[in-house]
Amino acid sequence: MSETAVTRKMNASESEFINSLLQSMPSGRRRLLKAALNTAVFWLLSMLAFGLLWLVLTWAVGLFSTLEIGLNSGYGLWIKYSGVFICAVYALSVTLKWLQQWPDHRAALLRDKAGGVVVDEHYHVAEVKCFKEPQYGGLIYFLHMSDNKVLVVYDYESQTEKGSSFVVKRSLQISRAPDSGYYIEQHFSGAVITSCATFALTIAPDLWPKPDSWCDIDWHELEDKFSTV
Repeated sequence: MSETAVTRKMNASESEFINSLLQSMPSGRRRLLKAALNTAVFWLLSMLAFGLLWLVLTWAVGLFSTLEIGLNSGYGLWIKYSGVFICAVYALSVTLKWLQQWPDHRAALLRDKAGGVVVDEHYHVAEVKCFKEPQYGGLIYFLHMSDNKVLVVYDYESQTEKGSSFVVKRSLQISRAPDSGYYIEQHFSGAVITSCATFALTIAPDLWPKPDSWCDIDWHELEDKFSTV
């Protein structure tokens, strides 16, 4: 929880940010079309794999016995329709899992847009740690708040040739959309935190924490998690 949270009217730039998010997200119809295409692709691929497996088994069984399990055998019709059913179930299950990993935030964002308010959360930054990725020199900051929460902030300017102007200060205000939970803006104020330990970021990029998210790893375990040898 933040130290204080104040609800206020959304300004024009914040409203534009919500609109840009809505425009970047696929509509419900587009999601259904993608789901249908995904199901069809996986169904065709699984049917192809099933057909090849059936062909190999038919050949292998024919080598060692007189049993016929090919398409024109007595078992052919049953095997064919069983394969169609099994492959369809598999394709549907893959698509459902894919949809679960691709949540639809449009409804929540539309409620944020209709409500027209944002929540300003205020935090006190107690400590800072920084991790540097080796390829481009990008920096990921971990901010330890006074309430023990840890916020992840990416310094995108650190990857540019002219360097970064990003600094962490003691007070942090985060403006958040109340229904969707999207962070719209963050603003530092107060004294600059000059003490910041920097570590090498050695884990694979797909294991990096998401930007502008709360990290569920204990503050004292960050080095062991992200800077392994």
